[in-house]
Amino acid sequence: MLLTVLSMVVMIGVLVLVHELGHFLVAKVANVRVERFSIGFPPKIAGFRRGETEYVIGATPFGGYVKLAGEEPDGGTGDPRELSSKSVAWRFAIFGAGPAANLLIIAPLFALSLYLGIRVPKYLSDPPVVGWVLPESPAARAEVRMGDRIVAVNGAGITTWKDLEEGILQADGSVTVDVMRTPAAATAPGLEAAPLRVSVPPDEEKVAFRNRGILPEAAPLIGNVRSGWPADKAGMRSGDRVVAVDGSPIESWYALADAIEKSNGRQLRVDIARKDERLALAVTPDVVGGKSAIGIELDRETVLKRVDAVTALRLAPQYAWEASVATVRGLALLVAGEVSLRELSGPIRIGDESRKAAQRGPGDFLGLMAIISLNLGILNLLPIPVLDGGHILFLVAELVRRRPLELRYRQLATQVGLVLLLGLMVFVCYNDIRQTVFPGRGPF
Repeated sequence: MLLTVLSMVVMIGVLVLVHELGHFLVAKVANVRVERFSIGFPPKIAGFRRGETEYVIGATPFGGYVKLAGEEPDGGTGDPRELSSKSVAWRFAIFGAGPAANLLIIAPLFALSLYLGIRVPKYLSDPPVVGWVLPESPAARAEVRMGDRIVAVNGAGITTWKDLEEGILQADGSVTVDVMRTPAAATAPGLEAAPLRVSVPPDEEKVAFRNRGILPEAAPLIGNVRSGWPADKAGMRSGDRVVAVDGSPIESWYALADAIEKSNGRQLRVDIARKDERLALAVTPDVVGGKSAIGIELDRETVLKRVDAVTALRLAPQYAWEASVATVRGLALLVAGEVSLRELSGPIRIGDESRKAAQRGPGDFLGLMAIISLNLGILNLLPIPVLDGGHILFLVAELVRRRPLELRYRQLATQVGLVLLLGLMVFVCYNDIRQTVFPGRGPF
């Protein structure tokens, strides 16, 4: 718990500092008086004054702000150092500087991450042999089978799971995969190559089928055991390997997930291997949202990948660009209703992912920081009043009309924006609680 809190505070604190520094520095260049520079929201827990500016640390770490003279909706007093006295170009630069700062640090963060090394799942470099097909998934309907080796996605040859995942994620609509089918998986003897069309129906929740239901092999090794959950109470530990459930052999993580899912809360006998011991444990799954769960996470093997400084500097812009394109594309799919709103995450998930990244190493932590900084920059550019993008929208309206938008309209838009933003925060926090505290899929 302590590591989660510390990781999140460092992660969010650094990114908020960068964002607010963007506003602060451009405001100083524009000769706008900065009255307060705050990391975190009230109540104030520490601070000092230097010159005309008060520097503050707030108790609520999920944000910050720079208070500028004359930024109130009703304008200022006419003082030339007030924001309202500056040109539209300067105001545009000041409001855009925060998101720009978050976007500008993405490539340097990726460069450091690549140089220090990031831990990646080992299976990504393995041949794309299907280890499991999710029941009722697009892949299952297309009759993709366990043991199939996928050799092409939409006509492009592939050799690894990384190639497969990238090919599927980049595809729009239907995906055609060419497979080499072993005799065990084929309907006829010998090897056969067959193109199989895998499509997601328009009303399908893609959150469940990132790989269209095609999953790699995964041994039933337990990674994290959630405190207070049935697995913890039964005595399961990180590093245990599940070998049987109710006497039926378990050879993959997905078979274990399936057995737990089908229990409907009925007590299970779970045989585990722990070093040289074999133990039989009685576990009664909790039923959460209609799904059975015991509170365990997969222990997937990872490898540390790092590059030299020159290569890191060369690859970082590419990583930043690809991440930006993927984020914008994901946002567009979200707006179009093609991606479930359950994909959205909030502070609880950020804290949990920050902890995991910190445990994996500094490279992973900085890589995650780059992704969150990207999302923070894009989020703040959305044309929602109270966000930087909302202020920029008001400036665009001022340019078009050649005069500021009437005060009552700005105030109304700001109130609506605040309600939308608070509603979004409540929703993502609910998402976090449902996915992190009460996960509803698989054995988690």
